[in-house]
Amino acid sequence: METKRFGLAEVLTACTGYLFCPIGRVYEILNWVTGDDIYTHQIPRAMEFSKPLLMAHFPGRLTDDLLRRAINALDGIEEFDRDERKRIIQDTVVSFSAIMGDDFDVPKFEGFRSMSNDNTTTERPILFSAPMIRAILAGTKTQTRLIVKPQPEWFPHHGVLAFDDAVNKGIKCPHGIVGDRLWVRETVELVNSTTDYFHDVLYCADGARVPISSIPTLDMDGFNKWLGGEPKHPSIHMPRWASRITLEITDIRVERLQDISEDDAWDEGFASSDPVTARVDVYERGDAIGWFQNLWGSINGDKAGCNWESNPWVWCISFRAVEAIQ
Repeated sequence: METKRFGLAEVLTACTGYLFCPIGRVYEILNWVTGDDIYTHQIPRAMEFSKPLLMAHFPGRLTDDLLRRAINALDGIEEFDRDERKRIIQDTVVSFSAIMGDDFDVPKFEGFRSMSNDNTTTERPILFSAPMIRAILAGTKTQTRLIVKPQPEWFPHHGVLAFDDAVNKGIKCPHGIVGDRLWVRETVELVNSTTDYFHDVLYCADGARVPISSIPTLDMDGFNKWLGGEPKHPSIHMPRWASRITLEITDIRVERLQDISEDDAWDEGFASSDPVTARVDVYERGDAIGWFQNLWGSINGDKAGCNWESNPWVWCISFRAVEAIQ
């Protein structure tokens, strides 16, 4: 059996879900154990796969009691600053190495891909403002940022999705994983058709009209209910069948709001010809980050914990359009 040597810190992390080592080493041991090249969103599942196999392979060294004691050694760690946390973690690893040993010759195991169920695609709704709808349709918006709720105390490394050291548990993005789809909600109105004797759905962001008869996902019960009510639906009440844009998630990461790069701001939909606020001077400078700051303020206002100045942790979701009703 092919093996690779890993330290106690990596093995403890793989078995407990608590970060005893740098995040890069987490990927290394989990990639080795699973025989795969895992994505960030797969880390919790890869640990679930790895723990019983590692415990069975090292029965005298990895026991439920020892793993529980290692976890308890980090109890209350969130009360300390980052440097103190690192010291506590290092001291814990050193003390447990006297019991469990320093090095583990870890084998590869099979079966992770078959149990990961990554072929299952989930759809979730997502709301966008009219300017962002136009940017998506134009192909200039391929990224969005959403506040992490509740806000973690800290992440050990920018770009880490799965871990929050302060609570020592995985944080799962509620908006989906790579490969999932987001159907876009926008403000729509039911209007008399200009082409037949039925009705059109008017998409208020750009004035596009789509005949009801040409929508393949039309729900007649939902349509009749709409017909008997208010003709205009705000985005939050848009029915799934009327959505004209479906997006596929291509990447998810976590970072501070103000860490956005100029390139990422462009991917957020920066376009001087379609300003979101009246700050035209910002757009004339070509300052995409300045534009995004104004966009964020127009959506989230000055609420503490959400505004630009609070610099909250955000989910950075990249996507591509896979479907659009014409």
